[in-house]
Amino acid sequence: MATPGGRFVAVGVDGSPSSEAALDWAAFEAGVRDLPLRIVHADLGGPGSAGAGRDLLDAAAARVAGRVPDVTTDLVTAPPAEAVLAGSRGAVLVAVGVRGDHGERHARLGTVATTLVRRAGCPVAVTREPENTAPGDRVVVGIDPATGSPGALAFALDEAALRHLPLVVLAVDTGDATPVAGGPPRTYRARDAVDAALAACAAHPEVRVTPVVEEARSPTLALVGHGHEAALLVVGARRHDDPELGASVSGAVLLHAPCTVAVVRDPRLSP
Repeated sequence: MATPGGRFVAVGVDGSPSSEAALDWAAFEAGVRDLPLRIVHADLGGPGSAGAGRDLLDAAAARVAGRVPDVTTDLVTAPPAEAVLAGSRGAVLVAVGVRGDHGERHARLGTVATTLVRRAGCPVAVTREPENTAPGDRVVVGIDPATGSPGALAFALDEAALRHLPLVVLAVDTGDATPVAGGPPRTYRARDAVDAALAACAAHPEVRVTPVVEEARSPTLALVGHGHEAALLVVGARRHDDPELGASVSGAVLLHAPCTVAVVRDPRLSP
């Protein structure tokens, strides 16, 4: 079902506690943005699956009634990953839940989250069950010293403003200087990236911004550490980053962070 103007928030649901957390998160986003919410569920085509799917969608719509300007539901006959991907086309944001604890025991993201992070045309938020999510009082954005992560920074600024929370702009100095892809023959280090980010933050004077430059052997370790104090952790992803564990910073953060994580892919950035 098309949403007028093509602007809406999407969420994939399957009835699990983590997808209920994603539903609540997406409803908040739709409400503060004054946008419709589209709730998507995959119909795998088994006996009675369509009826069960409609019941699940009706229950999800009832759960968020009154919290969003408008709710639509979409039962898509496809595998879950493809169903949520199709239902989120044209969205400004899509949310999905993943099961299990953060940390070493959570070995894989799952096909839905992985597919969305790879292929969705909008930021992707990944939530866990409330009992596996750390409470937080700030938004944290990780800035890649090589690129400045412009998409992630802009998204994080908007989120901090919408949530009336302070923003921590974090860049990690691992001791490496990385050339800027396609840019002039110079390098950016963590402090340069944070200085540039602070200039961009001036467009949101209502957001209190704290710059942090942290020395660490791994950007993932630093980001996950700051996730313990975050209501939302925002990271960027390059075009061909693989969200599987160990293949990219964004993928490792999704696996290990103790809070909701939003991944913002900037197609302008090279792999």
